[in-house]
Amino acid sequence: MSSRRFIIVIALSAFWAAPAAAASDPTRDDVMLNLQRCAGITDNRVWLNCFYGAAQPMRAQLGLPAAPESQVSLVKNTPLTPPPMSSESSGSGGWLGIGNIFSSSKPAEGMAGTLRLTAFSFGKDGLFTATLADGEVWKQSPYDDLRAHWSGQPSSYIVIVTSDLMGSHTMQVRDDQNYRVMRIK
Repeated sequence: MSSRRFIIVIALSAFWAAPAAAASDPTRDDVMLNLQRCAGITDNRVWLNCFYGAAQPMRAQLGLPAAPESQVSLVKNTPLTPPPMSSESSGSGGWLGIGNIFSSSKPAEGMAGTLRLTAFSFGKDGLFTATLADGEVWKQSPYDDLRAHWSGQPSSYIVIVTSDLMGSHTMQVRDDQNYRVMRIK
């Protein structure tokens, strides 16, 4: 099964299996986002270990024993493959013409590579530092002219970080802007 089909199957099964009240559960959303990291793994045994590690946030919430670090680290260390840009969003602007994948009204939670923020702060210069659900920490580039004005709970912000030309990165924030960022952890 291709990774694209796997993601679609997982996303659709979430709609059918989850009661309406659970649809907004951030822990379930985090598990589903973690599963997307596993989709690109071709070895079945490694994929299954990643799958078990992806469920760690729910295991913690339910008070179950933690998954082995070897499984959890598979989720953390598996690179994300950003979704292909549709022709509809390719002309929508953004830094270097990247566009904003969140510009449509469709929810972003089902897209490969999307994560929630777990924390963010602003420096004296107005630049943000953001921690993603997978533990990565990103700082806004001092060369970015935009300034974020986030005031909600960190988990209410859904982002995707993509690689750009010359090794730079863009953090695309749902219902907001695209920011140039640098990974610090």
